[in-house]
Amino acid sequence: MAKEIDLKDEYESMYGIYSKYVHASAWFVLRKREHIDLPMYRLPMQLHTQLYAADTLGRLKELDNSTEQSDATERSTAG
Repeated sequence: MAKEIDLKDEYESMYGIYSKYVHASAWFVLRKREHIDLPMYRLPMQLHTQLYAADTLGRLKELDNSTEQSDATERSTAG
């Protein structure tokens, strides 16, 4: 899926850290909780969250614009 939306490099560079947070791995379960909030983990995740949010918003705007254009085309051909 990442390849289809042109985020393959992003996926490959961040998958390991995301996987550790999302899945109950030994790294997450067996270590002290303080390691979860270390800046070396937190900051990249915060930055990527912002990037993903901006990308998602851009894709939604594109979808909305294409829907509006499609609706306008339908109205002009129907009338």
